Amino acid sequence: MEKSNSSDELEEPTFQVYKRRWFVLATVAMLNVSINILWISFSSVASSVSYYYEVSPSGVDLLSAIGFLIGLPVCLLSTWMVDKLGLRFTVTFANVITFLGGLIRCVSTFPGLEGSFNKNVQYWCAVAAQVLVGIANPLGFCLPTKVAQDWFPPNEVALASGIITLSFVLGVTMGNAITPFVITKSEYVPYLNLMWFIPSIITLILGLVSVNRSKPLTSPSKSSAVAETIHITFGKRLKKLLTNKNFLVLVLSVGGAIGFFNAIISQLQQLMCARGYEVWFSGLCGALVLLSGIVGGGFSTFVATKTGKLEETAKIILCVGVIMIVLILELLRKSGMDWGIAVSLVVGGFIAFGILPLGMELSEENTYPLESSTGITIINLSAQLQGLILIAVSGFLDTDLVSSDLAIETCTDNSLNEDGVDPGNVKAKDKTHFLMLLMCHITAVCLIFVIGLKSKYKRRDAEHKKIRQTRNSFIAEHLM
Repeated sequence: MEKSNSSDELEEPTFQVYKRRWFVLATVAMLNVSINILWISFSSVASSVSYYYEVSPSGVDLLSAIGFLIGLPVCLLSTWMVDKLGLRFTVTFANVITFLGGLIRCVSTFPGLEGSFNKNVQYWCAVAAQVLVGIANPLGFCLPTKVAQDWFPPNEVALASGIITLSFVLGVTMGNAITPFVITKSEYVPYLNLMWFIPSIITLILGLVSVNRSKPLTSPSKSSAVAETIHITFGKRLKKLLTNKNFLVLVLSVGGAIGFFNAIISQLQQLMCARGYEVWFSGLCGALVLLSGIVGGGFSTFVATKTGKLEETAKIILCVGVIMIVLILELLRKSGMDWGIAVSLVVGGFIAFGILPLGMELSEENTYPLESSTGITIINLSAQLQGLILIAVSGFLDTDLVSSDLAIETCTDNSLNEDGVDPGNVKAKDKTHFLMLLMCHITAVCLIFVIGLKSKYKRRDAEHKKIRQTRNSFIAEHLM
């Protein structure tokens, strides 16, 4: 246990940080990994899933979109749960329902037993499982700044928040990249459900062992100590957030960036197979952008922490990242661009993904000392809504492929069907209009962020003031 003493014992308490903080961080990170593996794994092999469950591509889209839809009302519930019931209960509850979601998927298609359920029952079991995963998602997503603020000292806050935020990307990376290499035929879908059930088991056990309390016995910093003394009702807190200009900019822009990311990843396989790219290559592309994004997000967090230029770093990486994203989307409209797509995804992912951890930190700085999970939850609500709209609209923007593209598309590969017969469920579509919509969306996100954000650093300033001074200043400004 590490200790840090204040020079004024009467005014300032003794701060302590505990080694257990790393186990708490690991648990919450693993929770986000487990949730996002289960969420994305169906979309990463959409054709195989469509053939196995005997549903159309829109039926596969539902398996991704249902999580967004269910997550909308759960977002606000999640902040109440963290605030009233604490971190320990929230993590345990999220772990349990993620485990149950994985269990339902696994049992309904378990190798050797799948014949006990017809395909319609199996499919709706998968939908029910995705509903549970959708409920868990906002609970895990709202925790990065909460864990960082309550458990970590000032010099580790950005690192802790960044690790948990990027764990969400790591989960999507694993589900999107590994799945296509394992599930090469539709009859292998039961192994998909079995394989990705295992992380939820590990996470549940880790959570029960490591998260035995919601907060440490002693605060790790001045800013954390002040935040613990501020108690206002949810309604007043919500009003303060929704009248905070900088926070509203973050809700639209950071939420929009996450929504864009969710939409493009969930549709990537369908986008690429229509242009003749194999399933394994779309999985590789997903892995490249996400893995480079994890590295780039960590690098961006390091640069922002060392320089103290959080807002400036975020604006630069988003502007450059959006240019790369538009290039990537343009390349996805064409066939035979394997190397161009792969290289641009590596560069674009490295640059653009820094907005995720930096956006979380900017939210905390601009809403401090309000309960940190509330702001993150509202950003997630915006992300869920924007992602859901983009995915829902994608189907309406589809057009038929021209004859030259029909000759090379790989979406309707009959070898995916275990009977060797094309049931007519999977039909390749031209998604050019959807890609153009994505270009417009991410450009608007960038403009809102760059022009609208004029960040304040309230939490950072609190570390240089006495606790009583910071608390009285907040009360005089907001509660009197």
